[in-house]
Amino acid sequence: MAFALFRPKEGEDKIDTVGIAQGQFSVQDILANFRKQKVKPTMVRTNKVFPLAKTDMVVCFVDPSTMVFGDPDSVAKALDARDGITPNLLNNGP
Repeated sequence: MAFALFRPKEGEDKIDTVGIAQGQFSVQDILANFRKQKVKPTMVRTNKVFPLAKTDMVVCFVDPSTMVFGDPDSVAKALDARDGITPNLLNNGP
């Protein structure tokens, strides 16, 4: 599991959080529980992003063994980097 904390803008007090977890998740059971609770996802391109109850966080299962979670803006930015829309660490030569 990995976490990143960052300030979206220089001098801003807000700190965004994003986490990435890899492992064996019971994605079908989790999604069934979301359906049972009538949790509706939003779409970021082809990615379903689900709100987490009683928090300001969201979660997205990018594949059966990887989830991205955190602030909605942070998760969207992580998905942008994953999908090649914005630069990611692999583009950082130095």
